[in-house]
Amino acid sequence: MNAATTVGIAVQREHNTAREWGKALLLSALWMAVIFFVLPGLAHATGTGTTTGTGGAAAAQARITAVSTGWQNIVMGVGVAILIISWSVIGYAIAFNGKTMKDMQGPVIGTTVAGLAPVLVGWLFS
Repeated sequence: MNAATTVGIAVQREHNTAREWGKALLLSALWMAVIFFVLPGLAHATGTGTTTGTGGAAAAQARITAVSTGWQNIVMGVGVAILIISWSVIGYAIAFNGKTMKDMQGPVIGTTVAGLAPVLVGWLFS
């Protein structure tokens, strides 16, 4: 290789790295926007309903419990969705693509572990 090709490859790698960092930054900003939009209740730790006007410890504890229950439901729902989608794909492969259960043994074990992990964690924290 000549020097111009080597320099061109180095510049291309730097350009690709910058592009990947830009994508990661945009994706992070998108996730933060989604979190702030979906969970506005996290902005205020105290609740209302007492005569002091600041909420009190019981209202704050109720809000924390509600948020943690919401996260628990989301995590368990993701686990169930992973199980449903993966087993549907595996069933399709067995039924229509001529695969056997022996062929699908690795994906079955992997997706079952990946899908049951969030469900078990959700049950553990209930």
